[in-house]
Amino acid sequence: MIIIAEWQINTFRKSIRFIQFLKHNSYNLIRKKIADYPNPPNHLKKIGFFNKKMLIQTSWEYRQYFDPNNLNDLNREVPPYKENKVTLILDGDDVLIKKKFSGNRKFDDFYSELVCYDKMGRFGFTPDIKYVDYKETSIYMKFIDGVPLSKRRADLKEFVQDKGDIIRVHLKEIVNLLHANGIIFLDLSGRNLIVKENNMYIFDFSDAIYFSELQLKLKPVKRYFLKLVSLENNRVKRSLKALGLPE
Repeated sequence: MIIIAEWQINTFRKSIRFIQFLKHNSYNLIRKKIADYPNPPNHLKKIGFFNKKMLIQTSWEYRQYFDPNNLNDLNREVPPYKENKVTLILDGDDVLIKKKFSGNRKFDDFYSELVCYDKMGRFGFTPDIKYVDYKETSIYMKFIDGVPLSKRRADLKEFVQDKGDIIRVHLKEIVNLLHANGIIFLDLSGRNLIVKENNMYIFDFSDAIYFSELQLKLKPVKRYFLKLVSLENNRVKRSLKALGLPE
């Protein structure tokens, strides 16, 4: 049995992302891998911010859009949301999340996230992408006002008991679809999973590794991919166990 160390995963991810960075430099000239999305219009209105310290700050007139239980979901001890800036936007009657990529991983994060959303969007388990600003490396997606499966939620245990079947079935289905489309998510934590009514959604692909069909035709890459699939499946089992859900 081959054991994959964390540093090996990080090294491999950096190699893949360097290739994605090279692709991004020519992305404005040839857009073949990702379907074009409309540019954001000028009338969009900023109504608040999303970050890992405060989670959300917005004016009271827009509180109707948000579940009050979600507003205090995370505490001040949680580090900031990487280097990416996340803003809440009002677009007519829709609330959007605008995620602007910055920092050293600006281009590869943007490219990786957009590819993953494009691959997974047709299955209904991710927020809908409405606009993309390619020049400013920003993605505008629908805000899902559901319940994140964060360990910091005081009512998480009761919620999981009520929605256990939905969580168990949808989580396995989502992970199978990710792997079938060449995506290793790597960060299957509760804060990246949201349950709304009888549906579950996954978001934030910044840490994901995307393997193209061409890459997976190479036997060494395919073998490594399958090892990562096995590791991620084991993480799913541990996550379900931690939530008190049987496989």
